[in-house]
Amino acid sequence: MMVKEDRRQPTLLLLLVCLLSSASSPSLAQDNPQPTPFNQPTNHHPRAILANAPGPSPRGGFPDLPPDPYVTMTAPLAPLEKELSGHAGSQLYDPAPSVLPEDWVAPQPLTGSTRFLDAGPIHVTRNPIGDGYAWEPRFVCYGNYQLFGLALEEGNARRNAVGHQLVLDMDLRLTGTERFHVQFRPLGEDNSGGSFYQFNQPEGYVDRSHAEPDRYWVEAELHSLLAPWVSPLAALDYQLVAGKFPFALHNRLLMNDEMLGAVVSKNNIQLAHLSNLNVQLFVGWNDVDTFVDSDAHVYGIHVAADDRRAFYEATYAFAEHSVDSRRDSHFIGLSRTKFYGPLSLAGRAMFKWGDSTGRGDGQLFVLESNYTRLLDHHPMGVEYAVWYCNVFGASRGWNSIGGGGYNRLRTAFEVNPLVGISATAAPDDTWGIALGAQLFRHNEDESIVPEAAFQEVAGEPVLGIGMRYLRKVGPRTFVELVASFNLADDPDWERESVFASFTVLF
Repeated sequence: MMVKEDRRQPTLLLLLVCLLSSASSPSLAQDNPQPTPFNQPTNHHPRAILANAPGPSPRGGFPDLPPDPYVTMTAPLAPLEKELSGHAGSQLYDPAPSVLPEDWVAPQPLTGSTRFLDAGPIHVTRNPIGDGYAWEPRFVCYGNYQLFGLALEEGNARRNAVGHQLVLDMDLRLTGTERFHVQFRPLGEDNSGGSFYQFNQPEGYVDRSHAEPDRYWVEAELHSLLAPWVSPLAALDYQLVAGKFPFALHNRLLMNDEMLGAVVSKNNIQLAHLSNLNVQLFVGWNDVDTFVDSDAHVYGIHVAADDRRAFYEATYAFAEHSVDSRRDSHFIGLSRTKFYGPLSLAGRAMFKWGDSTGRGDGQLFVLESNYTRLLDHHPMGVEYAVWYCNVFGASRGWNSIGGGGYNRLRTAFEVNPLVGISATAAPDDTWGIALGAQLFRHNEDESIVPEAAFQEVAGEPVLGIGMRYLRKVGPRTFVELVASFNLADDPDWERESVFASFTVLF
């Protein structure tokens, strides 16, 4: 008969030895304070790290962490006050502590019924006309007042002046689609730029003040207006604008004017693989400034479509002149804009024919480019920049449909020749290139715009250079400085100009 071996005896014996050794440890440590080779601490042993620790941590009984080995390789953080003083223009609002107070509210325009920006409930009332959209009345009044000074020497003419301009916009919104808008420019009629006092001959105050509204229009959607009286099966998602309003086509090159008329548009048309097709029918009964001595009546259609990160535009317009029917003109504009990440390219071709007693037939071809880039190291505090380059060619007979929307006082200080060609007309057969960059600093609170342009007008080369500086100086105020120069062999094309302005927003 075999006897089963008991394996628990060695285990109990080993446990007894461990208990005896642990009980005799304190006395051994007192009798032999010098470490033995077996309990000698090393630099890599946890007991050595605890022995070299600076002491108990105030957060508890654990020691502090060792110093950061990369402390000499990283830049120290700036103090919070210094960081906030140059971030997002906070120093403009509360420069003493350099921190916006918790109850600070951004400047708001004058509003009625409902605040301009409000997280509270919207005051909704029933539409009294019928079963259209409910009314959400909101009135907003805003604008700006500007003081400016200018010095301009062009050819043999010189002008030194100081002046002011006031813009007042009143906007009444009834629903998400109905809107009534009125704008007054009481100191600068017909977008002249304002009234001013001229110091050189003829010396005196040039008064361009008036009391009539410069812009007034109503916006609405036909479904909201006519749905109570039309079958619900009818598609009435058409937008309507009527009154005297600004109207621009092809980046303001084909038209940029305030016309008295109407526009009916239909967007979100699904056709083939186009992501969006927008069709506009427009008519301008009056106030289209094609020529100085007469206004034109304009009728046309504008189509815009998106297709695979490309934007297409096509326009046909007919300008009718009541003073002289031989000035009647046909216009066609074609544009294609393509986006390549931060780079955008736009090609435009515009044609005019039928004008026999005005300027004649004409064409305008433009290639535009814009490139946006973030600057990693912020040279001179510049955070990002937008470069642009425009190449153009225009024939002598070219003029836009209407350029009355350009500020006539400011157009003379522009370096880009395309502004002058679109606001007035091509002086002669001309081609050229304009390039520049807008450099943004302090989170867009400040920007610097260097520009240069070259054009050849009827074989005469003209070089233009300029610099524009914009700076926000308060919650509602900013300054702008513009200096431009033209260099040419013909003294009629030479120009030296400086423009400075201080604007208050309200």
